[in-house]
Amino acid sequence: LTSITIPNSVTSIEKETFAYCTELTLVTIGSGVSSIDVSAFMNCFRLADVFCYAENVPTTNKKAFLYSSISSATLHVPATSLEAYKETAPWSSFGTIVALSPEVKGDLNNDSKVDIADAVSILNLMAEGKEDSAADLNGDNKVDIADFVSVLNLMAEQ
Repeated sequence: LTSITIPNSVTSIEKETFAYCTELTLVTIGSGVSSIDVSAFMNCFRLADVFCYAENVPTTNKKAFLYSSISSATLHVPATSLEAYKETAPWSSFGTIVALSPEVKGDLNNDSKVDIADAVSILNLMAEGKEDSAADLNGDNKVDIADFVSVLNLMAEQ
């Protein structure tokens, strides 16, 4: 496991949820997360990038990133909240804290590009019969083959 995306529908990350995920390099925290418990990301010593979409800085235990490499990692946060993250521990311990780039349409895993991983995400949602507003690229309130084709078209435009 090298990356994890916590959906917008999740509100808290519990104690030791991702502890000892030593290969984890990329974490995407959805906008709904409001709290992160002790040791949630303990010993994630390869952590390089954390994308946190929460406008309000999540209430975070100061030991949430215990023994992780956040001093050399980059934290990406909403531009409107940049200063609040810089002033709040443990977020303030990240080596670099930057504003999130504007959202890229079709970028379902928030890595700032539209690629095969995003197309696979749509196929997985379709196979599981799940809906995700970010994956509904044509705005018809369902995730289907038309959205998959839209991702392919966006890839071709790059």
